[in-house]
Amino acid sequence: MDLLCLGDSLTYGYPGVPADSWPALVARHLGLTVVNRGVCGETTQDIRLRLPAALAELPGAVFLMGGSNDVLQDIALTETEKHMLAMIDMVQARALPLIVGIPPLTLAESVYFGWQAPAAVAAHQAALTAYGRWIKEEGGRRGLGIVDFAAVLAGSKGLYADGVHPNQRGYAAFAAAAIPVIADLTRREKGRRQRSDRVNHCVE
Repeated sequence: MDLLCLGDSLTYGYPGVPADSWPALVARHLGLTVVNRGVCGETTQDIRLRLPAALAELPGAVFLMGGSNDVLQDIALTETEKHMLAMIDMVQARALPLIVGIPPLTLAESVYFGWQAPAAVAAHQAALTAYGRWIKEEGGRRGLGIVDFAAVLAGSKGLYADGVHPNQRGYAAFAAAAIPVIADLTRREKGRRQRSDRVNHCVE
């Protein structure tokens, strides 16, 4: 497996199916083996609980994204950050290349689909904005790959299915943003492994 993608419905590809998700589009474009382990409705705590078993599949690299359901459930950002940090630590302890996604903001139209109350929209947008800023800062400190899906959908018309999840065009835009980041990461990892193999061969 070249890349393990772990997350919630935004990784799964809801309201579509995994075969049409952005990880699947990335796999087809780059010719990689990508395993989609997105589960709809999960919080960062839920994802964290699944991570050890997912890492046991021995991926070559890992993509993580969560937090949207935390915000929609009014879970404190400190809790979300705690679980994300634990997952980042777990992946980096295995010396695996890691990319973290920044989830998109929710829109007011999501109210009509039952995703949130009208009075909560502004607070949820503010929380997701703050969370995205934190991911960028933490990612910069740790040298992580970052895919800013919030920026992909910001100001774009017709890319949301329901104010929370992208539609098919939105997921295609997700893939377009992720492809260069993943391609660069996998290229650098391949080079690192080749150098390591040469060193080991010389030692032998």
